[in-house]
Order: sequence, then structure tokens, then C-alpha cells
Amino acid sequence: MSDSATVTAAQIARLAGVGRAAVSNWRKRYDDFPQPVGGTATSPTFALSEIESWLRGQGKPAEVGAEDRLWHELNASRRPDESLAEALVRVGLFLQFLDERPARWQSIEQLDDAQLSVALAEDITELAEALPAPPSTPLTAEQIPSLRTTATVTAGTLGRTSATVFSQLLERYQAAATRHPSATPTPLAGLMALLSPHGVMLDPACGLGTLLHAVTRHGASMTIGQDKDASMANLAAIRLALLGLSATVRVGDSFGEELTDGRLPGAAIDGRSVDTVLCEPPFNDRSWNPDAYAYDPRFDYGLPPRSEPELAWVQLALSKVQPGGTVVILLPAGAASRPAGRRIRAELIRQGALREVIGLPGGYLSYKTAPTQIWLLRRPANDAPSPRHVLLVDIPADRGPDKVTGMVLDAHQSFAENPAAVDMPGLARSVPAIELLGDAVDVTPARWIAAPDPQLTVNDIRTSFNELTWLINAAQTSGYELVPGSGAPTTITVAELASRGAMEIISTPTRTNISDGDQPMLAADDVLAGRPATSTGAAESGVPQTEAGDVVLPVLAQTLSPRVLEQGGALLGPQLVLLRLDRTVLDPWFVAGFLATQDNARLSSSQGSVHRIDIKRARLPRLPIGAQQRYGNYFRRLNSLHDSLASAAALVAELAEQSASALTAGTIDLPD
Repeated sequence: MSDSATVTAAQIARLAGVGRAAVSNWRKRYDDFPQPVGGTATSPTFALSEIESWLRGQGKPAEVGAEDRLWHELNASRRPDESLAEALVRVGLFLQFLDERPARWQSIEQLDDAQLSVALAEDITELAEALPAPPSTPLTAEQIPSLRTTATVTAGTLGRTSATVFSQLLERYQAAATRHPSATPTPLAGLMALLSPHGVMLDPACGLGTLLHAVTRHGASMTIGQDKDASMANLAAIRLALLGLSATVRVGDSFGEELTDGRLPGAAIDGRSVDTVLCEPPFNDRSWNPDAYAYDPRFDYGLPPRSEPELAWVQLALSKVQPGGTVVILLPAGAASRPAGRRIRAELIRQGALREVIGLPGGYLSYKTAPTQIWLLRRPANDAPSPRHVLLVDIPADRGPDKVTGMVLDAHQSFAENPAAVDMPGLARSVPAIELLGDAVDVTPARWIAAPDPQLTVNDIRTSFNELTWLINAAQTSGYELVPGSGAPTTITVAELASRGAMEIISTPTRTNISDGDQPMLAADDVLAGRPATSTGAAESGVPQTEAGDVVLPVLAQTLSPRVLEQGGALLGPQLVLLRLDRTVLDPWFVAGFLATQDNARLSSSQGSVHRIDIKRARLPRLPIGAQQRYGNYFRRLNSLHDSLASAAALVAELAEQSASALTAGTIDLPD
């Protein structure tokens, strides 16, 4: 590892599993604590190698994963004038080199850093020529250590493909960038691709290329991406190349293109008309200046004011497709109701351009907490009658990505078959266009869709109250007597227990595709919800199966959420880790109970753009099996109490909602 890799105080705290204040305290108390090597007086940086050495000397657990090392070295190798995105482009080109020219790498990897920088320069420059904006800066010897670490992390050593490594680096970049670049979540990108008819597809604000990836996988005949940020365009092109997908990515300002020969810009690309535009434009884009486009023919539906940049993107996208072409665009929910956009929404409806508005649950996008919507539009054709209905879809807040996709596609297909007849209470409705053209022209789906009719009887509600009484009684009998303790026992790490054979740490291989199949598969959502497997998958080679008594927990979670499996036989899904215990040495409920502590949550949380759990760092008390079983029985009873109270709380909420709905509908009534 390069000695130039650095970390901040916050990163040291996460590395050591402590709070930020503890690091400040160490700097004051210990004279041998490493001195800053960079940064500022208020935000210093430290040499990672020195910090690791100091933590080991203090007996504090600290283990930097290979991906973490690569990220730190990538930052350390940057020139003063080089952005993080530009450094990522360099590593991406090297990953392409490893994929395409492995024999060449094997012949030169033993050279020293200075020699290797010269030897690699021609190969990297040749690969860079295919990028939308080839970087002109030369490769230096100082950048070679990060490339050597890149080679170590990829397949052959740690089982990571080049595409996987690059995706993980892009996740880190999204979290670290001041302005988070667009990278539409994979499930949402897949849904948007399924809503489009494909053909020649364009994304005029492609960001990191997630929509290009999705639509290429779903059968677009030609895929074009454009972004005004040269580094974003380069990163998208590299990402797609590493995935083995064919797409054209360009650098360009979609709004700033000049009109030529009286034609709309982008109406034809490489001699092909654009059939579909898929786009996640920047939300609240402050660079939108309507004064510059006062006579621009792209804005047929009205020039959006400065406060409505998203409606400018809607019209830009419509101008890019041929007559009859489709636009699928992600927008903030406010675009459906803001007063400033009322006239433009009205024109989109009158001219038959707006066809569907799909309301997504709040928080569906991990990087945007506000509700979002998918708008589906079609550029009107001269000889086509104006549509008389608009499909409005409102997805309930508690639906996961798979259910969202199914519900949206069901409504979308029903609308395609009979545009006037969609009526799914609580989900979707075909609304006559004339009804939408009121004073506010508000197309927010929830305001136009009726709640589902309550199908309850008096006996149904009485049964629910009886169940609630039973749950409360069960909770009251779950108490347990406790006595004062005699001090904290000594502990041992999960990694050490595994090395001694007391447990086995199992996960599904990263590159395994188990999504298609009919065997029960335990997913992360199942573990968090405490339910049996609800997904299915294919039993490929290397995919583990669960057994009764296994301890399972998600690796991407805000905190540790271990669960003891009462029965086995399901496939272990992705993003889960399984602990298979030697039951003569370890009790499952003891292990799960102590893993769920806040201390272990701090110890196990690793650095990254998401909360990733490294269970090897967690610690368990050293206790004989008899004592473990006593603790395990207590944790089992606590779990039963938790489940009973959670079920009771859910049932109370359901009873309140159902009773109110049934009383309002007149299905039930109260005696005088």
C-alpha cells in the first residue's frame, strides 16, 4: 500500500469503531499519536499507514478492507489540479486495460513505479482515445501505487470483476462529491426502461449512465448519452464498456445546442431519428435562465419561468424525439402542482403530450427524500387524434421496488389496452383530460384516485380485537427477572472465533446470478421483517442454503440486525452474511443477542457511500456454553416480546384505519 494514502479524523473514528471525540482525545493524550500530514488546522489528514500502526500498537481493532485501501490511495494519488472524477477516469481506464490486455499487464507489473508509468502510458492513452473527452494529462509514477492496488482488488485475487470494482468506486464518489451526480437506482432505471418502447434511445443528461445501462439491457437498438460534464460522460462511457455494453456517450450541453437549418437540435442523431428519451434531469437546476430561450422553438408549450427548470427539461426531451416518440422522465413531485407551471401543464394536456403520471413513494430514491414522479409523454403526431385520458398512478408508501415495478406495469398495460377504463381504487385511474384542466391543473395522482373500498364486517373487526387481546397477554407473560452484574466479561472477535473453527462465515458469491429460479430465497428484506423467504432464485454452484440455527444478517444496513433462523432450506440471497455455528461451542441466540449491541454496530460499520457491515470486527463475550444458553434463552424471550408488541402496534394502526374507513362507508355503525 502507498504511504501517501491519508485519512481524516472522522475516517479514523470509523476505522477504530469509536466516536469522533475519541480521536480528538487520543491526539491530546498520546504524544506518539501520528502528526497531520495535510489538510487544514480544523480538518487535518493523517497518513493511513501511520494510523494503522498506531492503532495496532494500542491494541485497538483496525482493519482496512481492500476496497477502502483503493479509495484512500485513489485520493492520495491525485494531482493538486486533478478532480476526484478525473482520478476515477484514470482508474477506470486501467480496469479496462486489465480486462482487455491481461497478458500485457503480467509482462510489465514487476517494473518499478517510474518504469511502469512509462510502460502503461501508451496503453492508457490508446484506451482514452475512445472516451467522449480524452484526458490529456500524462500518467505519473505517483499514481502507480493506486493502480497496483486496483489490480489486487480485481478478479484473480479477491474475486471482484472490474465492473464491480468500478461500480463500488462510483458509489464512493457519489457520496463524496459536493454535488451528488445522477445515478438513478437500478430498480427505478429498470422500470423506466420497461415503460419505454426502445428503438433509438437518448439520455440528454446521462450522468453516470445508469439509464443507458438499463435500456441497453432491455433491447434498445441504439443508445446515446450526453452530459455537459466531461468527467461524467467519461465515467459513464467507462462504466458501460466494463459491463460489455455498446452505447455512444458524448459531451455536450443539451440546452446550449445551436439550431441549424431550421431543425430542432437532436431530432436526428447519426442519421437516425430518436424514438425514446429517458432522463433523470437535475432537480432545482439553478442554471436555468429563461431569458436566453425567449424565441426558442423547443418550448412549444410555454417558456418555463426560472422556478420551473424541470418543465424546461420536459420540453427539451419532447423536442428530441420524432413525432409519436416517447419521453420517460423522472421529476420532483412538485412539478405536478406548482402554480408557476400551471399553464405549461395545461398545454401538455390539451395537445395530448402528457400521457401518464406515476407517483413514487417518498424516499424511494436513496439520495432524495422528497417524493418523485415518473412522467410518460408522447410527442404529438400531426395525424393522430388527441388522447382524451391521462393515466394517474399512486404507489402506496410501504411497497418495495419489486412490487412498485409490478403495480406500475399492470396499470400501464391496462391503460394501453383501454385508455378510458382503468379504475383501480387506491392505485390507478384513467382521468379525463378535461377534468384535469381546472384552475390549478394539478396532476398529483393521489388527489385523483379514490381509496380502496373497505371490505370489512363487524365480525372482522371483532376478530382483530380478540387477536390484539391475545398479543397483549402474550407480551405480559414474557417478563424475566434480572440481578445486578459483576462487571463486563472479556471478549473475542468474530474473526478470531471463525479462525478457531467455532463458526463459519458464509455469503453468496458476488458474481453469482440467482434471481431466476423457483427455489425459496431468503432476502435482506425478509431478515429485517423477521419473515420466511418471500423471493425465489436458482440454486447455482456456490450458492449456500440456510440451516435451522444459522444466524443471518444484512450487510447493507444502518445497524446490525441479526436473526436466528428457526428453519432452513432456503437459498442465501445477496447482501446477506450467514454465521454457521459449532453448537457445542456457541449458542445461536446468545450470538445474535450480543451482536445486536450498539458497540458492535460501531465496530462493524465500514467506510463507504452506504452503511456496510463487516461482521468480522464484532466482539462477543467469552463465556462457557452453559452460560451462553442462559443468556440465549433471555434473548429469545426478548425477541418474542418484541414481536408481540410490534404485531400489536401494527394491528392497532390497522384497526384504527379499517374502522374509520368502514364507518365512513357505512359498512359498520355504532349502537345508539
